[in-house]
Amino acid sequence: GIHYVGEMQEGSTIRVVVDQLTEGQLEWARLPAVYDAVVLGEPGRGRTYRIYSGKEEYFQGLKEQFPGEGAAIEEFQRLVKSAGRGTVLVGVLKMIPRALATLLCRSGLLPRLSPFCRLASRSLKEVVDGLTADRQLRAVFSYIFPTYGVVPSKASFSMHSILVNHFLRGAWYPKGGAGEIAFHTIPVIRKAGGNVLGKAPVQRILLDSQGKACGVSVKKGQDLVNVFAPVIISDAGIFNTYERLLPAEARALP
Repeated sequence: GIHYVGEMQEGSTIRVVVDQLTEGQLEWARLPAVYDAVVLGEPGRGRTYRIYSGKEEYFQGLKEQFPGEGAAIEEFQRLVKSAGRGTVLVGVLKMIPRALATLLCRSGLLPRLSPFCRLASRSLKEVVDGLTADRQLRAVFSYIFPTYGVVPSKASFSMHSILVNHFLRGAWYPKGGAGEIAFHTIPVIRKAGGNVLGKAPVQRILLDSQGKACGVSVKKGQDLVNVFAPVIISDAGIFNTYERLLPAEARALP
């Protein structure tokens, strides 16, 4: 399941893409203006801070709840938006020839050209600790880190900024539940000649004689069925892919 999704307002890039993938059949319900709450302290005795939707309302709400921290909140806002604008260069790096991208990465120019790259090497904890001495405001700045599963001392501030920017306009949830996403996407995949296999857990990735991925072995009942394809993409995560799905000889490669 999912908790909620950002940037689903009408006309947004993500909304247009999702509408294309589902032929406009998937409907979204917008959450209330206060779409999240941060509770700090002991249960029943903690302090609750509300998170507001809106590019300005998000930060204005923080200022009202932390009246003496306006400067810190404004600097946090500036850094978050600055890092968000810098993601364009990251996309460009993936589209240009690899040799040129490698040269740019090693040249030291990227931090000068992109705020995203400049802030990428700084941890979330380092940045927010430098903004304010208020421990509760630090926690509110960082509260969404469980979404990506890395603690603030190890998380890149730039990556955290992507998520904050993602939810600045608020949050949405698919009407009918998360299952509606698959329900409306599968017919489009099949119409295009593809297929979706349910209750068919992948047991391992198959390699050809040259060590190139050529298929997957899936479990059907008690039997294993090999499914071959020209391109194999794993979205199971790096650890599952390398430690569980690839054969031992492939895991041993540098």
